[in-house]
Amino acid sequence: MPYAAPEVLEVLFGIRQATKLDVKADVYAWGRLMWEVMRGKCPGMGYLEPPAGAPANAVRLYERCVREKPKGRPTSAELVTLLELKGDGSARSEAAVLRAWRAECPELEL
Repeated sequence: MPYAAPEVLEVLFGIRQATKLDVKADVYAWGRLMWEVMRGKCPGMGYLEPPAGAPANAVRLYERCVREKPKGRPTSAELVTLLELKGDGSARSEAAVLRAWRAECPELEL
């Protein structure tokens, strides 16, 4: 269950009663999945150390997505915005984002 947010695990294991979960649990899972893609292997449980040479902005984004408390994680809209930003904070067009991904990961056939 390496992708399950802490609040999801607490409900599954009966630590707390089921409450309405929100998109922040999905943001947590996305952060873990992003790390798996960057590392090339399953993330396992617990905090993951950044892979050698990982871009600092990717490390910061991962750390925000997997915060223990949901309110500290970005919203899905904020996540999309962050993914569209260049390292200097200026926005890129969708086409520019796709070009960058294609250049970094040609095997994905985007």
